[in-house]
Amino acid sequence: MILSFWRRAHLLLAIFSFLFLTITSITGVILSFKPIQTELSECHINNASEISIAQLITTLESNFEEIIELKIGENEFLQLSVITENGDYEEFYADPKTGKKIASLQDEGESALFSFSRTLHRSLFLGNIGRTAIGITSFLLLLIAISGTILIIKRQLGIKHFFSKVTKDNFSQYWHVWLGRMSLLIIIVIALTGTYLSMDRFGLLPDKQEINHSIDFDSMTETPVLKKDQFKFFRNTKLSDVELIQFPFSKDLEDYFQVRLHDKDVIINQFNGKIISSENVDKFTVLEKLNYNLHTGKGSLVWAIILCMASLNILFFIYSGFRMTLIRLKGKTKNSFNKEESPMIILVGSEGGNTLRIAKQFQQSLIQKNQKVYLDDLNNYTYYSNLEHLIIFTSTYGNGEAPINAKNFIKKFNDIDQKSPFHYTIIGFGSTNYPQFCKYADDVEKSLKQSDTASEFIPIHRIDRQSKQQFNSWISEWSKQFGVSIEVNLNNSSKDHAKLETFKILSKSLPSEQNNQTYSIELASNNKKVKSGDLIAIKPSIDKVERHYSIGKTMNGNILLSIRKHSLGICSTYLSELDINERFSARIQPNKTFHFPSNAKRIVGICNGTGIAPFLGMAVENINKVEFHLYWGGKSKEALNVFETQIIESTKRKRISSFKPVFSAEKETKPTYVQDKLKEDESFIKDCLKSETIFMICGSIVMKEDVLSLLNSISKSTFNVSISDYEKNGYIKTDCY
Repeated sequence: MILSFWRRAHLLLAIFSFLFLTITSITGVILSFKPIQTELSECHINNASEISIAQLITTLESNFEEIIELKIGENEFLQLSVITENGDYEEFYADPKTGKKIASLQDEGESALFSFSRTLHRSLFLGNIGRTAIGITSFLLLLIAISGTILIIKRQLGIKHFFSKVTKDNFSQYWHVWLGRMSLLIIIVIALTGTYLSMDRFGLLPDKQEINHSIDFDSMTETPVLKKDQFKFFRNTKLSDVELIQFPFSKDLEDYFQVRLHDKDVIINQFNGKIISSENVDKFTVLEKLNYNLHTGKGSLVWAIILCMASLNILFFIYSGFRMTLIRLKGKTKNSFNKEESPMIILVGSEGGNTLRIAKQFQQSLIQKNQKVYLDDLNNYTYYSNLEHLIIFTSTYGNGEAPINAKNFIKKFNDIDQKSPFHYTIIGFGSTNYPQFCKYADDVEKSLKQSDTASEFIPIHRIDRQSKQQFNSWISEWSKQFGVSIEVNLNNSSKDHAKLETFKILSKSLPSEQNNQTYSIELASNNKKVKSGDLIAIKPSIDKVERHYSIGKTMNGNILLSIRKHSLGICSTYLSELDINERFSARIQPNKTFHFPSNAKRIVGICNGTGIAPFLGMAVENINKVEFHLYWGGKSKEALNVFETQIIESTKRKRISSFKPVFSAEKETKPTYVQDKLKEDESFIKDCLKSETIFMICGSIVMKEDVLSLLNSISKSTFNVSISDYEKNGYIKTDCY
């Protein structure tokens, strides 16, 4: 509930301040260029901290008959009021080193764009009403920053992990969080200073005290007479501390220098330089200047640029925040069948809308197969009179918590009796970058297992970062068990819309009965981003559905495919009939969840059939010679011949530490499968489980389930730990079909 409150508060604050925040951000970007322009102007004092008042006055007195006043304005230009040798009165901007005129005051006037933007930024051209609106907007921005900070802390699993890596769920969400962290402090400064300045304009802060000097003229003396460059105060005070110096009008004793610094006002005897009176500037005046400088970037080129970037970030936050909201709103469910007539119920727990989108695609695929399906939020769980199969799609939020639309499900499930038995299937979506990977899906599974009426249809599946391959693996297993062939094209990110590329066949082997119709193809590729474990999606012209094959990279950077020709396989047959030098179009799909983990201390690759291809490529990528053990199961030694050259080469280069093949159809030996070889090497497997070795499995789903069952048995009997714990922590990676 606390998380829901802060999320709703963050959204509502953004909605209420949207228009004014957009205006102030755009004008803020424009106005940030004013101090930048000022800093780069020839009139700007670039070395004020190196010039003393004594040096400046000496220079000016050598150039002018009389100096009336000098001041350093907001633009940090040296502005002089003087009487020239010709007796003329002049005001202009001067060079503090030479005292020479640089520009007339009117020459450095503000442009119409800056004047317009400043008025719009401060009052919207609406006077006090506009100033009030802007002041409230500044305060709302502060509240938005605070609520956003709390949401980031929740997402990143605590304040200690505030600057830890952000999981990239989608473009808007990733950059909303990443940029939010980077610009958070600056935005808080903008909001606080803007709020303070608004309060000051409306008199909500204590009144500033005027400076009143108390001067004892009787104690003043004309002796000793010193030159200005001998005045101790003038020698020790730099121009960077000065706002204003008013010069004495005459040589009378009662006339004096009045020097206004940033923090005090000082009266100086014009003859000997003694301090007659010194009064501190009111603290609220100092605070006002500090807030003004921080809010506008005055006096610092770097800070002005930072403010510009922060204002641009606010505009992006407005865009990305509302885009995420629209995605959630678009995800609202529309059902073709009502819940009373539907034997199949899909319930969804989705934080950002991605899980809901996937569930809806699955629902539509079932409806196309003449199934009556009803889809709803997990929070809306209720009694279903016709329920036969409950399918739950759910993500996990933050530190293992339920998504916002699933927080009430477990309690409702425990309270509502469905009366009739039903099957259930659970698919958890998450990221192994988080320690509580798919934690909420596991919590849901525990609740359902305690029910007398609910029975598991297939084991829970956990999908890492919306992996299309892992999801297709679940689809394949579920479809086989349910008896209906389902295909879902996720199109879950820009990677699924990758442009078609043209690939040229450099070499290929031939399928035959002896090698179980297995063959390999080497393709030329200019795509330098391809990694072993990625997929190539191929769609023959006579077929509407893309087929995906795991990629291995060769020593010379080409793409290696391992394919088994099926009698009814459209794509495998199509590829087998292509000749060397022929070309075809396909698209590359990254598969980051199945890349070679180069930071691992030891890796065990387990595969059967054509699932060896990505491992052959990973061996090539193993330039640091990480301990890499490879188990492979095939029909016969002839099938192994297709890959033997690559295996021998990688073993010779110590990219593969050991290779252990087994055969299920050799006449001379009894049928052996990879799980049998793993069982034979049980002591080694125990050591791997103990030492956090990464297990990677590629090949058939049946093989994967058998291997995971064996690993689970070894782990439970030895360490009393379920293999699912290894999966959650990223030590088990699969790409099966």
